[in-house]
Amino acid sequence: MSIRWKLFIAFFLLTLLPYGLTSIYIFKYVENYIRENIENQQIQNIDLVQKNITDYFISLTKNLTFWSRAQILDDILTNDVDKRIQIFLDQIMKNYDLKGVLVVTNLQGDIVASTNRDIVGKNIHSLKLFNKNRYIQITLPIFASFNGKKIGYITHLFLAKKLEDFLYKNSL
Repeated sequence: MSIRWKLFIAFFLLTLLPYGLTSIYIFKYVENYIRENIENQQIQNIDLVQKNITDYFISLTKNLTFWSRAQILDDILTNDVDKRIQIFLDQIMKNYDLKGVLVVTNLQGDIVASTNRDIVGKNIHSLKLFNKNRYIQITLPIFASFNGKKIGYITHLFLAKKLEDFLYKNSL
């Protein structure tokens, strides 16, 4: 091999070596940067979903507390003969776009009114409907407006599968 070819090969390798080392360094740096960026975005998404879920259930609990104080719920004592509680629950479901089932029971667990009309008159503890599905249950006592004694419960049964909506749509 002539000196010209040796010099050419040496010069070629000397120019490629910094290019190759620089490329490897940049590749590793960019890879780490992208990985960290993706991890940070995922953590932010998780935090946002967690905040939205927490806010939803805090809001729901506050609303249930407010609704449980409604004087109309005194009709539990008459087993909602005139269906005022039923109408009240239907309006709540429509106006607040709640997911799940709202149930009002007396102290024995008998369902006085519900947004699922098929279960009205049954005992909430004996229903197999609620055992098949996983529900997140929020139950608050109802006190009579005239004497302050506990007369029943208002319950929101939130289907746990609906939590997936937070992951995909980030809303309920």
